[in-house]
Amino acid sequence: MATQPDPQETQRQFERLQRLATALRKDLSQFDLSSLRNDAALVGELLEKWENELDAATQSLDSISSSFQSVVSEISKGNKGLGDIKRSFNKLTSLAQDLQSVS
Repeated sequence: MATQPDPQETQRQFERLQRLATALRKDLSQFDLSSLRNDAALVGELLEKWENELDAATQSLDSISSSFQSVVSEISKGNKGLGDIKRSFNKLTSLAQDLQSVS
């Protein structure tokens, strides 16, 4: 004999499903919410599927964020190098002007 799911637990899972639907911008209008609320198996299946989607999206965002950080780091290194080159050329210009004034 199959045990009946705890109605309170089913309600908690349904509320979690609604929060996930909002986070993932899922349209719950395609479901009959009155029957979905009482269908523990379907709620559990959707929870698992949507949690996996959310995990995948989070991993993608982490990867994108890491890529942006790498680009910013490389740009910062390039800017430092350009600054060093600029200072060197300014010194060379100053030396050239000093030599020109001596001549």
